[in-house]
Amino acid sequence: MVYKKVQYIIAGLFIWSCTLDAQADTPLWMNPAYNPVPAYKETVVANNILTQGTVTSVTLRWQAGGGAVSHDVYLGTDFTQVNDADRSDTSGIYQGEQAVMEYGPIATRPDTTYYWRVDGINGPDICKGDVWSFSVPYYFYSGEDFESYRDPNILKLTWNDGTDLENSTGSTIDLETDNSLNTVHEGQRSLRFDYDNNGSTQGAYHSEIHGQCIVQNWTKNNIKALTLYFYGHSENSLEPMYVALEDESGTDYAVYYPHLTFLSEPWWHVWNIDLAEFYNAGLDMTHISSIYLGFGDRNNPVPGGSGTIYFDDIRLHQSRCVSEYSPDADLNHDCIMDNQDLAFIIHDWLSMSLSSGDINNDLKVNLEDFAELASAWLDTALWP
Repeated sequence: MVYKKVQYIIAGLFIWSCTLDAQADTPLWMNPAYNPVPAYKETVVANNILTQGTVTSVTLRWQAGGGAVSHDVYLGTDFTQVNDADRSDTSGIYQGEQAVMEYGPIATRPDTTYYWRVDGINGPDICKGDVWSFSVPYYFYSGEDFESYRDPNILKLTWNDGTDLENSTGSTIDLETDNSLNTVHEGQRSLRFDYDNNGSTQGAYHSEIHGQCIVQNWTKNNIKALTLYFYGHSENSLEPMYVALEDESGTDYAVYYPHLTFLSEPWWHVWNIDLAEFYNAGLDMTHISSIYLGFGDRNNPVPGGSGTIYFDDIRLHQSRCVSEYSPDADLNHDCIMDNQDLAFIIHDWLSMSLSSGDINNDLKVNLEDFAELASAWLDTALWP
């Protein structure tokens, strides 16, 4: 079927646009479907580890345009295929005619972008819809992205800070809701964490917040790493920053961030934590009951300073490509040693200065660099 887009204008006012069957050239007095759920280009993740589990399926929903009595749904992982498909499709892109304004649930895969289209139907007439998309990322829990909280009071029902009677530390939290500022990493919100370890707040020499985990099995789907983003401030006191986990038996362990100077840098940094650090400390990772974020020496608090850090996008991941952990022979940092890395060596062959093809950093690109690449040929270096 061949389509063309037309607009209807009455008395100089734009009323609607729709798609016609160009072969029949019959006007379709329908508006396209609108208001897709998931939203256009949305990244679909479980809300957070403190409230719900993993994303393995998605239900598609939409609002019907005027004149449509049912809808054809098209779904796939290739934009062009979804855009071009019609009812004659036999590849699986065409999902059939739907009498209601939803389709699903559909099983989803991680690290995948899905494209979908909803055509309005009224008898023989078809109003072709736009192609929408949503993504399922390569992590199974968002962990916490702070998007679900409408105000600080709701935030504090999930995250317990030093204003709570059960928390005697120097922490105060708030929501950052202005995403025009750099202090929101992704989405609309981040967490503002003010720490005070000088004893002026409740006599406390360390500051931490506590969240109780509803999702307790941190081994599900082969989870391997915890990642969080933080944004510093130039006036921050460089207090030790940590993430602590506690299991159902009460065993807890804190991992400390190794680069304290980054806390004074006003831009986003990512902290990747290998969950093996908690395994090796004896925690039962199938029954994690609590997560803590904090500043100071958690076990032996001493008087310290104060500051403000923004946190966002706390996530749990499978093993994946993390460029900072890729080996020297991975010249393009895609975590596999192959022809793309060899191209760097060829380009810089016999160069006598620092260059991208100099794997062993001896200021020469020669057979020694080629040998290092050859020894790692086709190795895959996912972390952790």
